[in-house]
Amino acid sequence: MKKKKFVIDFDGHQDYAIFNITSSQPDFRIAYLLNKHLGLQLQRDENMLVKKSSNSDPQQFSFFSYTRDMRTTYYLIHDLSDQEPLIKNFFLLIHGFLIELEQNELVTTINKIPEILSVNQLNLIDKQSIRKSQNKSTELLNLILTELEYHILTIAKQKNETKIQLKQTDRERNKRLRSE
Repeated sequence: MKKKKFVIDFDGHQDYAIFNITSSQPDFRIAYLLNKHLGLQLQRDENMLVKKSSNSDPQQFSFFSYTRDMRTTYYLIHDLSDQEPLIKNFFLLIHGFLIELEQNELVTTINKIPEILSVNQLNLIDKQSIRKSQNKSTELLNLILTELEYHILTIAKQKNETKIQLKQTDRERNKRLRSE
């Protein structure tokens, strides 16, 4: 029997504005600069793992996030296994509603940061406009976006478990104080 190969063609990323940022700075410095110039509060979370294929080992990506107004979330993601140490590529993903004027202002503001070499907005929806040179980064972005939801849920679960442990510790402490 002939093996069937299933290819996932997922277009569920329409509610993301995606920017490619190029710089020679490390990830924590880019997060600091974006926080300073854009008024964000990006914080580092646990690294995100992305598998490029079922046979390969997962790659680690640094992961910074910030939620503004409970409707817009910013993610800064960088491939830690990047082989080009002088020039690094970062993805700034914005999930939620962001009008075109805000996107243009964002690009203008980021371009004014001296440590940033370039910033470009990426469009994954228009498949016809994707050139072959962009195809590799587009595939990587699709993998990142697919893994992003799982990673966010994992982080939220860990934070909730920590809160539960702290509440249990507080209860035990209160019991001891009452018994004394």
